[in-house]
Amino acid sequence: MTKPIKWNEYELTEFFGALPEKDEDELYLSFNVEKDGLRLYITFFNYDFDIHLDVYKDGIDEPVIRIKIMSSTGAKYISHENGYECLEIGASDKYIEYYGKEWIASMAVRLKVNPHISVELFRPGAV
Repeated sequence: MTKPIKWNEYELTEFFGALPEKDEDELYLSFNVEKDGLRLYITFFNYDFDIHLDVYKDGIDEPVIRIKIMSSTGAKYISHENGYECLEIGASDKYIEYYGKEWIASMAVRLKVNPHISVELFRPGAV
């Protein structure tokens, strides 16, 4: 199965509850969510499928959480009838060169924006 070259803008808009910021060439989609003194700023890059995620806390200039996923396997919006919803973002399935060595970071991200901002790293398939 080949992954698409663009993120599903409609699914992401539904999850974040806001329209994305995007450039005229449609190279990226960015969302900004603010709740309870936290601000989640996330950018989904089309074509390369990279993601940059930053969480800021009021009064602190630098992000308190910064995550970059290169060549993500995709994102899935999960919504249940009981109100639970999250966005799971897949980790890269490719080896990446970092400081001259190849490695793979198999951590995925689970985001929640309702009722609060929550960022969870998890390993797919791990119990």
